[in-house]
Amino acid sequence: DSEGPPGDHFDPGWTHDVLNLLDALPNLDFVDPERVGMWGHSTGGEIALQVVTARDNVDALVLFGSLGVDAADNLAAMQGEDRDRRAFAIQRYGLPPEASEVWTKLSPITYLPDISTPISIHHGSLDEEAPPAVSARLWQAMQVANLSGEYYTYRDQGHFFAGPVWTLAMERTLAFFDQYVKE
Repeated sequence: DSEGPPGDHFDPGWTHDVLNLLDALPNLDFVDPERVGMWGHSTGGEIALQVVTARDNVDALVLFGSLGVDAADNLAAMQGEDRDRRAFAIQRYGLPPEASEVWTKLSPITYLPDISTPISIHHGSLDEEAPPAVSARLWQAMQVANLSGEYYTYRDQGHFFAGPVWTLAMERTLAFFDQYVKE
C-alpha cells in the first residue's frame, strides 16, 4: 500500500523524493548514474511519469498498470478508499472543469512533447484499480509526440500480473532496459 498524506496523488512530495534520489545517484558507488532505468506500478508509475517530465536523466521508463497521464482522469478514477484523497484534491485545486489550467499543469500529458525518455507500457485488460484506457491514452499521446516506446495489453489480467504473463512482462521489461539503459 502507498503511504502519504491525503491528496498525495496530486501533491509533488513523492515526485520530489524521487528527483532527490536521482540527484543523489552520483554519490552512490554501487550505481552508474549515467545509466538509469525506472519501473513503476500503479501510483509508482504515476510518480515515475512525473519524474521524466521534470528531468531528462532517466534513460528508460517502464509502467505497469499505471495512472498518471492526465490528472483529471486520475481524479475521476479515484473511488473507494481513495475518496478522502479525492475530496482533499478537489478542496485544494478545485474541480477540473472550473480549474482546468491547474489540472492541465498537474498532468504529465501536457509535457510529453518535451521529453525524450522511451516508455514501455504494460496494462492488464481487467485492471479495476487503474483503468486500461489510461495507458491507451498515454500511448496515443506518445505517438502524437513521436516518443519512442512500446505498448502491451495483457488479456484477462488485472492490476497485478500472474503466472506466465508476469514472466512475459518481465522478459519484455528486461529487453527494454537492455536496449535503452545498457547500450
